[in-house]
Amino acid sequence: MTLVYFTGKWCPPCKEFTPLLRKFYLAANGGGGEAKTLEIVVVPCVKDEGVVEEVEGLELLRDKNIPCTTVTGSDGRKFGGAGHNGIPTLVLVDSKGEPVTFMARRDVVKAVNTGKVEEVLTYWRTGLEGKKVWDKEMEEKGTVMKNIWVSSAQRG
Repeated sequence: MTLVYFTGKWCPPCKEFTPLLRKFYLAANGGGGEAKTLEIVVVPCVKDEGVVEEVEGLELLRDKNIPCTTVTGSDGRKFGGAGHNGIPTLVLVDSKGEPVTFMARRDVVKAVNTGKVEEVLTYWRTGLEGKKVWDKEMEEKGTVMKNIWVSSAQRG
């Protein structure tokens, strides 16, 4: 499974959420062994677009010993379109890279707070299989994240 994490070094809610994501990641991957159930792709977001520094997107998770990949635009610029209203956002994507749910952050918080990480992983594997629940979520949350997803995909 792959999670795409829209985050920013400057974002206080991101700094609060990242430790929860770390706990979830470690629980999902059995403490961080070689067999990975979960992968994380970080999309660093900034208030103003700028050149990506090596540590910018990664330090939020790598400081917590979580291997992850940072995605930037082809010109080496960070994605700046999210703004402070759009992050932190955690998107579960399917094997084709299509968004399955934009509400993965909510699921992670609930799983960590209740100790039910395996239940969330099972729901993601089976309960969401073949479903695109993000359209319903966009109706509830608005089109902000859908626009970010499309904008980010076009920039890459």
